[in-house]
Amino acid sequence: MIEVWCEKSTMHDILEPLCQREHFNLVESTGYESITQTVQFLRRAERYGGAALIIYISDFDPGGKGMLVAVARQIQFCSRRSRS
Repeated sequence: MIEVWCEKSTMHDILEPLCQREHFNLVESTGYESITQTVQFLRRAERYGGAALIIYISDFDPGGKGMLVAVARQIQFCSRRSRS
């Protein structure tokens, strides 16, 4: 399963046709992703069979760089917690 996560809703007109053509899930948001979104991603990955990849698109500024790390840590925390 491949998902494209984008912090900018202004990219919808470019990303939606691309994701449809490639059969990627598109997750758009503004700002930092919620823990709820992370949990939903892990559930989708589990239904798919566990193999999943996120292509994360963000600004190249300190906030944008931090968003990717925040999502990675949320996934790490939630996936460990669900195993215990």
